[in-house]
Amino acid sequence: MLIAFNRLQGSFSPKTFLLGLGSICALYALIFGYVFIQSTSTLANIEARLASRTVIIEKFDTEQVEPQKMADSKPEVTASLNLGDKVDLPDPGVGQIEELQQLMGTGAQSLKPAPVANVYETTEDGLLPAINPNTLLTPFEAYKRDFLVNQSRPALAIAILDYGLSEELSKQILVHLPSTVSLILSPYGENPDGAQKMAREDGHEIWLQTHFETEEFPHSDIGPYAFLKNASFSQNQKHLTWLLTRTTGYSGLVAYTDSLLSRNESKMKNLMSKVFMRGLGYFELNPKQDDKLKTMAVERSRPYLKNMATYKDLRPDSHNVEDIISTLSHKNEMTIVVKPTPNNLKDLKSLIKKLENEGVQIVPISALAALTLDRVQ
Repeated sequence: MLIAFNRLQGSFSPKTFLLGLGSICALYALIFGYVFIQSTSTLANIEARLASRTVIIEKFDTEQVEPQKMADSKPEVTASLNLGDKVDLPDPGVGQIEELQQLMGTGAQSLKPAPVANVYETTEDGLLPAINPNTLLTPFEAYKRDFLVNQSRPALAIAILDYGLSEELSKQILVHLPSTVSLILSPYGENPDGAQKMAREDGHEIWLQTHFETEEFPHSDIGPYAFLKNASFSQNQKHLTWLLTRTTGYSGLVAYTDSLLSRNESKMKNLMSKVFMRGLGYFELNPKQDDKLKTMAVERSRPYLKNMATYKDLRPDSHNVEDIISTLSHKNEMTIVVKPTPNNLKDLKSLIKKLENEGVQIVPISALAALTLDRVQ
């Protein structure tokens, strides 16, 4: 072994060893360098393929914000709002959404149950509509369906006659028609209060029908509680009290009058002054009637509206539908009354859909009545 060691020692060269070691280190350095360069390039490629998004975070001073005011703030709504446009609003609560939808006429939000507190007078005959003595809230304002009319678009106000006379037909009215359609409640139905409640729960505003003696009397049936030209004021007053106490929740009275009213102006003026004194609006069914009742209403700052046409047939191919479309094409507002039948309700439903698709607003009677009052004052 000693001999072998001596031979190995004699053949070992330090210079050769160091050169070999250096070559090996250089080789490893090249290998590691190549791996490092490739890994950096691969990482850059991967990052380039990833979706990126820059988020700027700004400092938020919580001490300058009052949480209660933030919660109570509401988006502003103006009359120029296009009801067909999409509206971007702050994140409102559920109550604010319902309020905005009701103002814009969308949906079928239930109206407040009637009677509203302090908007009535308790009598032996029942509840009479009355202006709130503290807030001056009128029955018209309390019971109408709120609606924000876009005056740059055509508006059609529709009222349905004889609601409440037939239970089955009344249910069909609620099934087929949107809540922006107003209902004229007959006082001669078996349960006018129940009909009123069903309508308001479905979002419809109610107007109460009454009858005046006309030139056609006695050939036309005006009912046992109509206002008669030869009756005493006290008798007509009793009829008015009976009418107004049949139910609550109505925005105003509806009637058909003609020239007979003009010839008995003083008697009817005294009677209607009682109606306006109680804060009710008035809707005239006769398109040809003069403006005497309108003048009375305006003088007392009460809403008034006149019907433009009454329809018993709304089949798609009828001249009536053509008349409505033609009128809306050159007038911005129109008011119509519809006599309900099962077929007429279905035809009206189709017509409403067609008109809405063409940009027409279906608005409550109260919306146009209020606009009429605003324009003359």
